[in-house]
Amino acid sequence: MKKNIAVNISGVLYPIDEDAYELLKRYLDNMRAYFSRQEGGKEIADDIESRAAELMGELHGGNNTPVTIEDVQYIINRIGSPEELGGVYDDDARTEPSSGADAGEEYGMPEVPVRAVKKLYRDVEHKILGGVLAGLGYYIGVNPKWLRLLVIILALMTLTGILALPVFVPPFLFIMTLYIVCWAAIPAADTPAQRLEMRGEPVNIDNLRDEILNDTPTGDNAGGRTFIDGFGRMVSFLFKSFFYVSGAVVLLISAVILIGLLVYICWYLLSSIGNVGIKDTELGQMMSVCPLPLLWLCCISMVVALALTVGFGVYVFMRSMKRVIAISTPVILGCVIAWVVAVVLSIGSWVQIAHIMRINRLELDRMRVEQREERREKQRKLAEDQKKRREQINENRNREQLKFLEEQGWRAVKNRNLDAHYMMSGEHYSGNKERFYLDAYNKSGDMTYEVVRTVKVAPGIYTLQAVARTDGNGCEVFAVNGADKRYAVDVPVCGNKGGSVWADAKKALEVPDSVVLPDRDRLSALVRVNRSKGYGWSRVAVNGIKVGADSVLTYGVTNDVVSKTWDGTWLSATAFELSPEHGR
Repeated sequence: MKKNIAVNISGVLYPIDEDAYELLKRYLDNMRAYFSRQEGGKEIADDIESRAAELMGELHGGNNTPVTIEDVQYIINRIGSPEELGGVYDDDARTEPSSGADAGEEYGMPEVPVRAVKKLYRDVEHKILGGVLAGLGYYIGVNPKWLRLLVIILALMTLTGILALPVFVPPFLFIMTLYIVCWAAIPAADTPAQRLEMRGEPVNIDNLRDEILNDTPTGDNAGGRTFIDGFGRMVSFLFKSFFYVSGAVVLLISAVILIGLLVYICWYLLSSIGNVGIKDTELGQMMSVCPLPLLWLCCISMVVALALTVGFGVYVFMRSMKRVIAISTPVILGCVIAWVVAVVLSIGSWVQIAHIMRINRLELDRMRVEQREERREKQRKLAEDQKKRREQINENRNREQLKFLEEQGWRAVKNRNLDAHYMMSGEHYSGNKERFYLDAYNKSGDMTYEVVRTVKVAPGIYTLQAVARTDGNGCEVFAVNGADKRYAVDVPVCGNKGGSVWADAKKALEVPDSVVLPDRDRLSALVRVNRSKGYGWSRVAVNGIKVGADSVLTYGVTNDVVSKTWDGTWLSATAFELSPEHGR
C-alpha cells in the first residue's frame, strides 16, 4: 500500500503518491542545483517547475487521480534531465577574464559552449508512422510532406506492379524492411536537447528554456492538416493495420518454426544417446549426407534469427503497451547486426545443404535409373529366353503336328504367319474337346494356310464332304483331280457360334419320335456344345468331282484363293469324307 500526499506546485495542489513525490522532488532539486550556477538560473528553474505542473494537469485533467511514478518519469522525459543538458554547461568551461573589452565582466562567469550540430532523430512530435520521414526532413532540410508523398507514390507504384508482375515483390519488401530498420535504429527525439539537435539549433540555455517551456507542436503540423497529411495518415492507418496483422502472422510462424526446430534438435540429441530412431526420416537422410558442422551452423543461426525475430516482436508489443522501457540504440543496432548475420549464415548454410541434398538426390536417381536399366535388361533377357523357349516349344509342336498330319496323309503346302499351327483341339463340333482338327490363326489376319491330302481312287464322279468354320470370307474346301481341274465350295462364315451342324441337330430334336435313341444322344451332344450356342461348324459338300484314269485326287482346305480376298483371322476344318456318286 502506497501513501498519497498533496503537493503544492506553482500554487496548485496535486495528489501524488509518496514514491512519485520523492522522484519529482529529487528531479526539481537537481534542476535548481544545475541552473543555480549561472545568471537567471532561478527563473529558469521556476519555469521548469511550472512546466512540470502543466504536464501533471494535462495527464490527469483535474480528476484528483494521484500522480504516479510513471507520470513523473514521463514528465522527466518530456522536459529532460540535468545529465541530458550536460553539454550546455560544464564546470571545466570556466575561463579567466581577458584584459580587453571583456575585462569589465564578472570574474569567473562561465563561457557556455554552443553546439549547433544537426543529428538524425525520429520526430515523434510530428510523426505519422514512427516519425522517420519527419526526422529525415529536418536532417536533409526538406519538407517532410514531399518525402511522405514520394514514399506513398513509390508504395502505390510497387503495389500496382505486384498485381501485374510478381517481380515487384522484392522491391516492396525491401522498402518495408528498410523503413522498419530505420524505425528501429534511428533514436527518437524525446528530450529538449535532442529536439534542438534534430533541428540543427544550438543547444544553449536560451534555446533549452524555450524548448522546455514551449513544448507544443510546431512546424507544418501545428496548423491545419493538408491533403498530403490526411492522405498520409490514411495510408499510415492502412500500413499500421497491415503491419500489425502481418507482424502477428510472422511472429506466430517464427515461433512455431522455432519450437519445431528446437524439437528437432532435442530429437537428434536423444537419438544420439537413446534409442530414438531418425534414420528413416528426412532429417536422418540429411544428417547422413551433410557434414555435421554445417548442420549445426544452420540450426544455431536459424535459432538465433528466429529467437531475435520473436523477441523483437514481443518487445514491440510490450513497448506499445508501455510495459517495458525503451532499449538503447547500441543494443538495437547490435541485435539488428546479429539478426542480419544469423539470417545470412542460415540462408547460406541452408543453400549449401540444399545443394548437397540435390546432388545426393541426383546420385540416388542415377542409381535408381541404373537399377531400372538392370531390371529391364534382366527382363529383356528373360523375355528373350521365354521367347526362345516358346519358339522351341512351337517348333517341337510343329514337328509333332506335321508328323501326325503325315501319318494321317496330310501335308502343309502353305503356312505363312500362323500363330496356331496346322491343327488344334478343344472346340470340336461334336463337343469332344480331345479330338483334333485342322486349324489356323493370326490376330491380324495376315496369314496363308493350305493343308491337303492326296489319295488314289477308282475313276468316276465323287463328292467331298467336310465340316468347317471361319470368321471371314475367302476360305474354301476344295479338290483337284489329276488333270488339275479344281472344284471348291466356300466355308460359311458363322464365327464361333451357331453353324449348320448345330442348327440341323437342334431342328431334328424338335420333331418328336423322329430320331432313334442312339442318334438322339449324339444330336443332343451336338446341341449342348458351347453352352447350347454351337461353335460355328457347318457341313460343306463339293459335288461332281471327276477323277480320270490316273486315279489321282487331292483335297483339303485353304484361305489362299486367287479370285477371292481373305478378311478373317482364323479357320478350322475336320471330318473330310470322299464318296462316289451313284448313277453317274
